[in-house]
Amino acid sequence: MNAPLALFSLTLLAPSVPSPAPQNDDPDEFEVSAERLAWSELSPKVFDRRWTLPAPRTVPGRDLLVEMQNLLSLRFDAEGANGTRYRCFGDLVRASRDLAVDERRSWYAELERAAPELCSDWGAGLTELLFDHRLRSERWRPSKDYNADGFLIADSWDMRGEGAPWSDLDVEPLTEQCATLMRADLASIKAAENDYRVYLDNIGTNYDEIFPVDGSYFVGDDPGGRPFSTLTIRFRSDLPFPFSSYSTRLAILNRFDGAGVLHTDIYSTSSDFQWLAGRDVFLPVATSDGEWIAFLLVRHFGFDLDGVPDGPNNRDEAIRCSLGNLKRNAERLFGEYEGAPRNEPGVLRDVRVFGSRD
Repeated sequence: MNAPLALFSLTLLAPSVPSPAPQNDDPDEFEVSAERLAWSELSPKVFDRRWTLPAPRTVPGRDLLVEMQNLLSLRFDAEGANGTRYRCFGDLVRASRDLAVDERRSWYAELERAAPELCSDWGAGLTELLFDHRLRSERWRPSKDYNADGFLIADSWDMRGEGAPWSDLDVEPLTEQCATLMRADLASIKAAENDYRVYLDNIGTNYDEIFPVDGSYFVGDDPGGRPFSTLTIRFRSDLPFPFSSYSTRLAILNRFDGAGVLHTDIYSTSSDFQWLAGRDVFLPVATSDGEWIAFLLVRHFGFDLDGVPDGPNNRDEAIRCSLGNLKRNAERLFGEYEGAPRNEPGVLRDVRVFGSRD
């Protein structure tokens, strides 16, 4: 029962967001044009911000976003077997980036010897994030939770204590937490996310249809001068027997916080769901010498299909499906690009949105 969160930076130094290549000049393919929108007109007309997830978390429990922020701020000093010094998480990402599977295992064993305290404190998270070769396999399926798929998943977050609208729901608003490394720039991630022509071919999906709604793509600037964008998509998906299918309109908001970090919020109030909401936070990963190397994407996502006995396993599978396909597609686009990373906020104004009518 997959529900999608595949969403879920001013002057560019290189060409703007890559334009996905036309697919066989199909006349059913289309592009949704962006229109300008004032921030004051955003909520609740276009995106009701009451449905954005609470941040920071105020109730007790594990907060994966805070953990990943702490990981990125962590500083240490370890020397690898070849004399390379590691001083932050970004150094580890750079050192392991191009290693084959067996080489990466050997490298991590050396790291455990060089930095035993680091690996004792953070080892489970490091291995979950740095080892993602199963995701790249042609045999990867999001229905399975592999040891080396690159997903760090934390316990569910019960948002009943976070106030309205969560406290007003008739069901438990349980949100799943997941983090993964995206070795792709912001332009490639958003280009992959917004090419809805390919979603039907993504691994593990069961869409009957999915497309961006014409006239729903808006761009603008918030009161701080930071770009934002909104989009609405419609989709319908099959459900296992004895259930039939579900459909919804999903509202998406891309926005930057005061630190320049991109947040992508989603929600739906469609009748097939008791509730559906989520958030992606794109934490930039840099090396100790200041080189951008990746994004650490932290996702919170929850839903409850009306009349369907779904649970944490279904939500985790939905996260692995949408995040896994997004990661594969975005990293492929970035690998094909071969230019300077495009991570400036202004990238958001140049994202092209594509769909198809089947």
